[in-house]
Amino acid sequence: MNYKKGLLVGVSTLLLASCSSQPVQTNKQAMSCAEHMQFAQKANDFASRNFTKAYANDVKGAEAQLFLIQEKGPGSFSVNYNAAEQDYADNFHAANAAGCDTSGYPLSPIDEFKQRLDQLKAAHP
Repeated sequence: MNYKKGLLVGVSTLLLASCSSQPVQTNKQAMSCAEHMQFAQKANDFASRNFTKAYANDVKGAEAQLFLIQEKGPGSFSVNYNAAEQDYADNFHAANAAGCDTSGYPLSPIDEFKQRLDQLKAAHP
């Protein structure tokens, strides 16, 4: 009886170990080209929406925030933008590796922030 329990535990452990040692494909690598594009669009939408909410008419505040983003400051806004930028870059590289056409991708989150800041400056000289 103890022999059967020991054998069952041993076989179960071996099966679990063999399953966990197989390479795991990351989500970005398993995505279709359309999904990569959708991911890029969501990252751009995040940047656009958050810029508009926080800096609709605040050139100086947006300039200060851009500095913090570029310097990878510890604030949540900066951390979130830099995380979104990294996710965008990872997605972009995975899409290129998969042979997807990335020429029509929207701007990355930080580039979107910069573009929105330039538009804000032009509107409020």
